[in-house]
Parts: sequence; C-alpha cells; structure tokens
Amino acid sequence: MTANDRSAEARAAQHYATENLAQRILAAFEAAGKPHDRITADDLAIVDEFHVGGREATEAIAAQMNLRPGIRLLDIGSGIGGPARYFALLTAAT
Repeated sequence: MTANDRSAEARAAQHYATENLAQRILAAFEAAGKPHDRITADDLAIVDEFHVGGREATEAIAAQMNLRPGIRLLDIGSGIGGPARYFALLTAAT
C-alpha cells in the first residue's frame, strides 16, 4: 500500500465517522436549494462514493459485472450505499 492509498483510506474513514453524516449531507443540499425529494444519485456521488477511485471506480466495476434488470445486489461496507445505488440505477436492480 502506498502513502497515497493510506491517505485516501484515512480520508474515507474520517468521512464516514462524521457524526450525523446523512443529516449533514441533506442539510447541505437544503441550504443549496435542492429539496430532499429531488436529490439524485449523481448529486450524491461526491459524498456517496467517497472511496478510492470515486464514481470512476464504481463505473469500472459495473462494466465488469453481469448487471441486468431484476438482479438483486447486496451492498456490504460501502458507506451510505452509493455504489449499490449506482448499480441499481443502471439496471433497475433492487
């Protein structure tokens, strides 16, 4: 593991350890004039896919998966669910 990898890992751990993270994210959107019911997966990507590689890594993984409509996904350990939400939007998976 390189120093960059450790630094990214530390930033991700700190991000998800923040108290009331979901409420803080929603409050930031509200302050920006974006109502809760209009927030999209793309809006959330910057905080919802806060892992090494971000959305680009999620897209690369999705390209390697056999995603198709109706497939069931189990998301374990991805913070607040950004990658699973992205995969579901691609395929209408649940």
